[in-house]
Amino acid sequence: MQYPPPPAHYKNAANLEPPPIPTQQHIGVYEYPIHASFQKQMMENETTWKTLFPVGSREENVKALQKLNISLLFNFMELVDILLQDPTANAAKVEEIRQIMSSMHHLINSFRP
Repeated sequence: MQYPPPPAHYKNAANLEPPPIPTQQHIGVYEYPIHASFQKQMMENETTWKTLFPVGSREENVKALQKLNISLLFNFMELVDILLQDPTANAAKVEEIRQIMSSMHHLINSFRP
């Protein structure tokens, strides 16, 4: 079986330039509008989060993630216990779990280049 030749523009692929940065305020991704101020909003939200561990070296982040993982499991077990005793008294524990998850998310993002 013989494969067809590559498209004509394939030969010039090395000379392609990146597309221009969009200047419009609304950008669509998968038919959902994304606003240009989205990144600014995310940065503002990130500064309001209380991080449990500051971002450090790679080894420090791995140790912090391990500690947070253990803490997350422990808090989840406590949440299950609270829900068994009184299902309406879960707000504080859910907020603790949310804080741990956001700190883990922040540390995981520190591994990105």
